[in-house]
Parts: sequence; structure tokens; C-alpha cells
Amino acid sequence: MSEEFNMSMRKFLKQVGVTSQQAIEEAMREGDLRKDDPVICARLMAATQQVYISAWVEAGMVDDATSLALRIEEQLRRSLFRSAS
Repeated sequence: MSEEFNMSMRKFLKQVGVTSQQAIEEAMREGDLRKDDPVICARLMAATQQVYISAWVEAGMVDDATSLALRIEEQLRRSLFRSAS
């Protein structure tokens, strides 16, 4: 794989991580997180990211990376936040 691809992928993964972290911090400030084991929540977040990113890569990374990051964030909100249920 090219160095350009590697840098692009690193930038994308950083964006996904930062976006997810910001969403969780916002929910914590607002008291909107589900009452659950924090370890389970962290594992759920990591697994959600892995599933979406793997499917995206397997599909040839055709979709825009930014829209993928937003879909991951939406899924995390549905899974971890009370207001999304």
C-alpha cells in the first residue's frame, strides 16, 4: 500500500476516534449516557467502529470517509445514549 493511502487511513481513523470521543464527552456532560458498565461501553464503542470500518474497507471504500464517521457516531448514540432510544 502506498504511503499516501496509509496517511489517509491514519487521518480517517483519528477523525473517527475524535468524533466518537467528543460525542461521549457531550453525553457525559448532559447526563445522557446509559447506566451500564463502562468497560462494556468502551468495548461496544470499539467493536462498532471495527465493524463499520471493516465493512467500508471490504466494499472498496467507495463511500465518503466523513459520512462513514457520521454513521459510526449515529450508531454509537443509539447504542450508548438514553435520548437515542
